[in-house]
Amino acid sequence: MIRAKLFVCLSLLVLGLAGCLPEISSDQVTVAVTRVKPTEAATAVSIQPSQEPTPNPTNTPLSSPTATLTSTPRPSQTPDPPTATPTPTAIPTKPWLIWLSYSGGDGGTNYDIYFGRGLPDLILFTDGQLLLRDKNELTNRWLESEWYVETHLSPEEVQNLFIQIETAGFFTKIQEGYEYSDDWLYNFDETTQFSDGAGGPALCIYREDKRTCVEIYGPYIPYLIPEIATTLSLIQNFHPADKVYTPYTPETMILWIEPMRDTIRTDEVPQMWPENLPTVSQLLAQYPSGIVPLHGDEVDPFFTLFDAQINDGIFTDAGMEYYMIGRPLLPLQYESPDSFRPANDF
Repeated sequence: MIRAKLFVCLSLLVLGLAGCLPEISSDQVTVAVTRVKPTEAATAVSIQPSQEPTPNPTNTPLSSPTATLTSTPRPSQTPDPPTATPTPTAIPTKPWLIWLSYSGGDGGTNYDIYFGRGLPDLILFTDGQLLLRDKNELTNRWLESEWYVETHLSPEEVQNLFIQIETAGFFTKIQEGYEYSDDWLYNFDETTQFSDGAGGPALCIYREDKRTCVEIYGPYIPYLIPEIATTLSLIQNFHPADKVYTPYTPETMILWIEPMRDTIRTDEVPQMWPENLPTVSQLLAQYPSGIVPLHGDEVDPFFTLFDAQINDGIFTDAGMEYYMIGRPLLPLQYESPDSFRPANDF
């Protein structure tokens, strides 16, 4: 009986306590059930179920065409297309130490440059190669031939030549001379007959990174000051007797071609054009200017045709007569096929 009363009292106590508690909604229960750890809460809150994730711009592929650049070679990595290298028309040049030439004075013709006007009669290159105009067969005098012989000087021989030039006083007088006048070159007296228009020698000597040239008026040579006169005579007569001289074979030459005309003055007798050479029409088709540059192995047959010197001739090919000049070239800067004017430009 007592146990029954005690059970009833406990039941009433539990019901009383339940009546005193506040109501709890279903939403609040849900939140209580889904609560996460504090370290995961930031992620859960920052990403709302109703929003799409915002991508990181640095990881988003661009939709523009620039996205394809990753598979395209850079322009600098693309090799340039091969281009044809033109065959050089200028011959390799060589530095020189001494130069002696003669000018013809006023006058002349369009053909003078082809016949070698202005070419040196003597030229000494820095490697010791010495080119001299060969002896004239009629006068047996040096520096009067139409082409060159060559020999070589040793460094000691070159040095000895320069010692003689310095001893003569050439360099001293050159330094003392006036730049815009040549009066210092001569010792005129009452016998002098003044003139103009004549030619004369030009002497150039290289020393201490400088080339010094004197142009001498031919009729005034007897009045040259001793220092210049001695040097000029030394170079004019410089052809060492103990040397072996051989004909100089050029590496390049040009061939002037033009139809024969009555106004062309020459003593040459017409001859047939050699069959072993390209026909004249072929040469003119390739070089309409009438100037044919020849290099290397091409030179020898043409050089031989013109007697291994500067020479002219009349040749008949396919019923046509042509006037030609064979002009060997020296390894000098201005001696280039490009520096010669075509026949039809005169």
